[in-house]
Amino acid sequence: MLQAARAIVRRPWLRVAAPCAVAAGAGIIAWASAPPSLADEGRLFLSGRDGGSPALVSPERARELIYSHVSERATHVLVEPPTALRRFGDTWRKHVSKELCDELEARRAVLQKALDSFSRTSSDDVHDSEVEKLWRAIAEAEGTVRVIRAHAAEHASRIDWPTVIGDKSFVPLSEGLGSAQRVSAADLQGKIVALYFTAGWCGPCHGFTPRLAEAFNHFRSAESAHKQFEIIQISWDHDEAGFGHYVKRLRPPWLALPFDERELARELSLRYNVAQIPALVVLEIHGTEARVLTDSGRQDVELYLEARHSAGLGPGEQLSTGDVAEWIRLVTLPAPAHQPARWWWRHSSE
Repeated sequence: MLQAARAIVRRPWLRVAAPCAVAAGAGIIAWASAPPSLADEGRLFLSGRDGGSPALVSPERARELIYSHVSERATHVLVEPPTALRRFGDTWRKHVSKELCDELEARRAVLQKALDSFSRTSSDDVHDSEVEKLWRAIAEAEGTVRVIRAHAAEHASRIDWPTVIGDKSFVPLSEGLGSAQRVSAADLQGKIVALYFTAGWCGPCHGFTPRLAEAFNHFRSAESAHKQFEIIQISWDHDEAGFGHYVKRLRPPWLALPFDERELARELSLRYNVAQIPALVVLEIHGTEARVLTDSGRQDVELYLEARHSAGLGPGEQLSTGDVAEWIRLVTLPAPAHQPARWWWRHSSE
């Protein structure tokens, strides 16, 4: 059992607090001295998080701690769908081959079997081979999930914009969610459009949304800007009530995809491989294309606002120099007078 615990220490997926130590839910498993033999009942200790006196851990308790770690990791793969694919619902399945889906099921079956076997093994019978087998099953299943996510996102990104967006329309949040007014997908043609993935349960989103609204108002106040600008909010809220409460509380001034368009929200999240929120994906809509200008729009907005503050600009004033993203220049500044506007657009895409 103690040799098995040492094997866990070497695994990269556990945070190692010290040489020959294992991060555990209640503290740190560590050797009191040189590793004892399996016949020695005692030399495994659990040190408290607050620096209290270490407590003796029996082999059975050590096995429980190991099992707790590996089962938590395995759960993210064994749930349906796997945690890494959860935000896409079942949308990802139509973008990957049957062979990949079958491979995932086979990997999960092997993992479940290894996990069940480990849970039934007594502390005296746990050896390095058992731990290695379980770790290998977890790593292989996680690897398959990563491959599926990458393949699904890549396939989704190849579908042309009109097919994805169809004839959908968007709600101007400034008019309220109950408003009958809508902005059609056709109205986005020729514009810079930022897809804002956010949710009311997300703490960082509550911090960034007012910042984005501030930048949005600066963008909209620009006169003769080369490109018009829109933001479309894509909700990751768990339900419509959460979405409505979030919008009512922060009152964003942009458009939103109606909450009942869950399938499209998942498709867009997958198409742009959104892993966490808040996220701002900036597009240039032109004909059948929606060219990605950046998937780091959040950072660009923060830098823009910092630059404005440093320059001491007031309402209506725009930055003409400084470290500002090219897409922000497109929506705040006119095209250079000495160059044809079309040429400048092409040059900015190179």
